[in-house]
Formats: sequence, C-alpha cells, structure tokens
Amino acid sequence: MNLYFLVEGRRTEKRVYARWLAHVFPALSQVERFADVASDHYLIVSGGGQPAILDEIGAALATICERPVIDHLFICLDAEDEDLTAKRAELDAEITRRRHDVGADARAPALRIHAVIQNCCIETWFLGHRKVMKAQPSTSELARYKAFYDVRTADPEAMPSIEQTMPRAVFHGQYLRAMLAERSPEPRFRYSKRNPGVVTDHDYLAALGRRCRDTGHLPSLAGLLDTWHALGGVPDLVG
Repeated sequence: MNLYFLVEGRRTEKRVYARWLAHVFPALSQVERFADVASDHYLIVSGGGQPAILDEIGAALATICERPVIDHLFICLDAEDEDLTAKRAELDAEITRRRHDVGADARAPALRIHAVIQNCCIETWFLGHRKVMKAQPSTSELARYKAFYDVRTADPEAMPSIEQTMPRAVFHGQYLRAMLAERSPEPRFRYSKRNPGVVTDHDYLAALGRRCRDTGHLPSLAGLLDTWHALGGVPDLVG
C-alpha cells in the first residue's frame, strides 16, 4: 500500500503527519520523492497554503496518473473561519474537476481520494488532549482562555475566537501554546509551526483518538482516524 499526502502547510503538517503515519502504519516507510515510491511507502508534499493547494491537486493527480503506484491520495487543508459544509463542498467540487481534467478515473482506476478538512486548523485537533489541559490553570492567560471556552469538556472544533477581530486559527494556536507551556517546562512542550514537539508523539495521538471515541468531539479528526482504521492502522491509535 502506498499513500500520498498533499498537505496545506509547508512545515507543521509535514512534520506531524510524518510522525503520526510512522505510529499508525509502522510497516510503511517515508520517501521524499515520488520517483522513489515503490511498495509500502508514503509521501508527504506541501501544497504551499491556500489557494495554491487547489492547483497542486491537479499536479498531484497528473503525477500519479503518469505512474499509478499510489493507492490513496489524502488532501488535507484547514477550514479556518469558513463554514465546514461549504468548505467540503468546495473541495469535493475541485477534486471532481481535477480528476476529470487529467482523466484519473481511466488512468488510475484503483486510486482512492480522501478529503481531510482540519476544523478549524490542525492546532484545533491538538487541543483535544484532556490530560494536558490543566483543570486549574495558574497563568492568567490560560485561565482567561479556559473561562472563555474549556477545551477539556467542550469540543475544540466548536470553539469561536475570543476576539471578533482575531481569526479562529490564530486563537486556537495561542490557546494550544499556552496549554502546553503550562503543562511542562520541557522543550518538547514548546509548540511552534517549525517544531510541533509533543503533539507528534504516539501517546498524544492515542489520547486524541480516545477523545474522539469517548465524546464524539473532534469529528473532522475522527473521520481521518476512521479511514486509517479501515486501511489497517494500529488499533490502539485509530480503532
């Protein structure tokens, strides 16, 4: 089985998905170039943000059709402040158009395409670790965030921004950095786009999976984990 991940970001998503896939599919190996894909490989390519990633869908499909060794193409991008239903419809329409343009149905008939919309962003998912978020924050910043919206008990995907002028993704990132920094002074709890740290760990992913199963929260992540489970991913992470 070979997997191709087209992700929106240039840094965070490439690092996070690489680590998560190593946990979920230990029999697969990462390669850096499409030319190196042979058997039991996964490839992660940055789409260069939005809207550039929409053009990269066509490029990825054209590449796959030239040498149809990919079984599953995952297209991963943020919903940010857009309505999730509208964003999914937009992405599905773009995938359909690009498939038609390159003749993917005829040239790569075994290819399955999975649209993954991170609602509102990948940092939103990371907020779902219930044991990392302290019940009684000691810093005024995190206490303010928790009083506004408690991600331990309420679905992080439903959290609005704390300020009308601040994009949701920006606030979710600020909340995450404050939550992790309060939990531990260890460097790996210092989250940044370049160095996401502890969120890439096996146990962190397992905790997010339990949050999905136990509460029904993080539905956009749950959909991805369900797909990985269907593909034979490690059961304690995605089952």
